[in-house]
Amino acid sequence: ALLDVSGKVVLWGDGGVGKSTLAYEAAAAYCSKRPVGLIWVSADAEPDFNLAYFEQELARLLDCPPDFNTICAVLQRVPHLVVLDNADTIKDNTLFARLAQSFPSGCRLLVTSRHVDGRFQGLGEQVEIDVMREDEALTYTRQRALSMDPPPKLTDTHVKQIVEQGGRNPEAIWWLLGHAQSGRLVEALSQMPTGRGLPKDDKERGPDRIFGRTWQELTQQ
Repeated sequence: ALLDVSGKVVLWGDGGVGKSTLAYEAAAAYCSKRPVGLIWVSADAEPDFNLAYFEQELARLLDCPPDFNTICAVLQRVPHLVVLDNADTIKDNTLFARLAQSFPSGCRLLVTSRHVDGRFQGLGEQVEIDVMREDEALTYTRQRALSMDPPPKLTDTHVKQIVEQGGRNPEAIWWLLGHAQSGRLVEALSQMPTGRGLPKDDKERGPDRIFGRTWQELTQQ
């Protein structure tokens, strides 16, 4: 698997394409086949997320002192896959430097971000997560619509409009389907090109999707 080869992987791409979903599913699959623990830390909605915050979170989960060297020693003895979600919101460059230089070699690191820059150098393989292919997006839209209660009444034209205006982005498509369910699809479609009323991150309504090759690279042994 890519995580075994590289040790560290950064999944990056636009908001809503499913980076966190992929990281969650890939991490669960990876750890289910290997004798490793799983630690998930999210920087989402944490404006003060820095090295000290990261140390506190890992120390709490590992039940050890909040010191980076001590945490690394524990992780070296008991291998884990550490997921750092929404890393693009972190402003503390020290954290990125420590992860690049001192992260235990016996552990694996999976990072998600909306973009990559110089701070991500040294954090391993950078994998761009793009929007769905058109055929994937059409299938996804129909399946998601059928899963809703009640399902929105959609024609084939509606489905194609949702996929096109939603940019094949699962979060945007999910938002449009919500408006279709409430009978406001035409209004929602007109808003998409202008950016008005675009969806915000919603963990309870987070979309799922199929990632094909990227999923295989991350999880297969």
